[in-house]
Amino acid sequence: MKKYHNAIVPVVFILPLLFFFIGSNFNRAKYINDPNYIYLMNALCICKGKSVGNIDNPGTTVMQVAAATIAGTHLVSNPEKQPLTDHVIKDPEKFVEATRLIFTLLNSVVLALLGWVVFRKSKSLWAALLVQVTTLLSSNTLDYVWTKLSPEPLLFFITCAFTILIFYFYYEEDKTRWKYVWLFSLVTGAGLATKATFLPLVVFPLFVLPSFKRKMFYLLGTVPAFVLFTIPAITEYKALYYWFRNMFCHSGMYGNGAKQIIDPDTYLPNIIHIIDNNLIIGYILAAGILSLLIFILKKRNFKNRETGFLSGLIATFIFGVLLVAKHYKADHYLIPILLLSGVTIFMVIQIINETFKLKILQKLLLPLTALGFLIFTASVQPRKMEQINLDYKKASEEISSSYQLIKDEYPDYMPVNYYIFSMNKFTALKFGDDFSKARIRNDLKRIYPNTYFYEFSSNQYFKWNEKIELQDIIKQHGKKIILLNGPTDEKTLGEMKERGFPVKQVYHGSSQNLFILDIAEYDE
Repeated sequence: MKKYHNAIVPVVFILPLLFFFIGSNFNRAKYINDPNYIYLMNALCICKGKSVGNIDNPGTTVMQVAAATIAGTHLVSNPEKQPLTDHVIKDPEKFVEATRLIFTLLNSVVLALLGWVVFRKSKSLWAALLVQVTTLLSSNTLDYVWTKLSPEPLLFFITCAFTILIFYFYYEEDKTRWKYVWLFSLVTGAGLATKATFLPLVVFPLFVLPSFKRKMFYLLGTVPAFVLFTIPAITEYKALYYWFRNMFCHSGMYGNGAKQIIDPDTYLPNIIHIIDNNLIIGYILAAGILSLLIFILKKRNFKNRETGFLSGLIATFIFGVLLVAKHYKADHYLIPILLLSGVTIFMVIQIINETFKLKILQKLLLPLTALGFLIFTASVQPRKMEQINLDYKKASEEISSSYQLIKDEYPDYMPVNYYIFSMNKFTALKFGDDFSKARIRNDLKRIYPNTYFYEFSSNQYFKWNEKIELQDIIKQHGKKIILLNGPTDEKTLGEMKERGFPVKQVYHGSSQNLFILDIAEYDE
């Protein structure tokens, strides 16, 4: 039996290896300002010994990992011996890519550890594969985890760690051990410090910890854990409080909209959209609730181990849907609960086996379920991810080709960046600095002194943060002005002309558009 056990252990490393190989070679679009450069510039703040300026998620764990990656990358790859800040500002994409690869590596490792722990605890290869493959069911999850410098890659890591802890606790004979209280507090605090969408997972330990005292200490323990993982944002706690207060009290996105907790006109439709866009959530809730009801009616046992765990997971899913429905914008808000799909399905199978005690079910249900998810993932995800990969590749190639066009045909033109929609280095750096409360602004102005931006919404021109008139830019640099990634709709272009900034298009692509100042139409 031991030889058999050792022989199949390597199987649980297949998916993590594929995850790392595909993820590390996956394309991504360059100079995505939101969210990549928000976290890059705030991580740079940490490297400079400053507090961070952005607390929206709060996302400080992402900034800490990114800061460590920046420091390490600068140490081993700095042939010109530049100061760290200059190195990052001059070549920001190097550090975005390095951080992305670190996240991919961390998540590959935790995915392997997840499979190994589940296999070791359950003695079932199929259980291990089920829990691993269900982390890959959403193309939206893979997109964010492989391509973004954002909370989602770290939420993947933390939620997998949370799942590992669930399995350890599930198979623990002495569930009164205090170490689980502190471990749940620690992981929960890390999750909450990463993004508020982790909040639904807070409820799970309340269903499985064995006493009221332990439940309360668990909740209390999340507070110092949260503080530990948000140390870079301690000076911003007041802003953090108001951010989450407004998010809770207002019905619009990001704390905007009417002063009401829930907008009844959008809340129920959002719940329907969430289930419709993520059918796995509906299936899990239906299967979980049905299996619980059958077990309780048949066994009359409300304190069975599986019922407590499954009840906690179902409550987590329900809370997750209800939370996200308040401000439903995209499926990546659901990543923490989606990543609990595997352990929840495992508990459903355990309940079914415990209810009916049929040998055929006990023998085949778990393997068939795991095999079904493996086949589904292998048949659906490669096609979806290939298209996403090609789209990112095309966007990056277009950015490079537009840069080359400027170099070849407009080398003596002064660029003006259309803020915030340009996909280029300067707009990305300014956007990230704006979300770090201008903590890097002086360095940006020192390294790139003549850098200009046009903001259509306010009809204002900026030299970084300093307001400037178009006439002043022309006085300093002449009428050879090129607008990067300007608007393409005729209405906006017409309004720009009326405002005194007439342009004509010289390059059109799907992600890049270049315009030059129409000198014939320009009225000084």
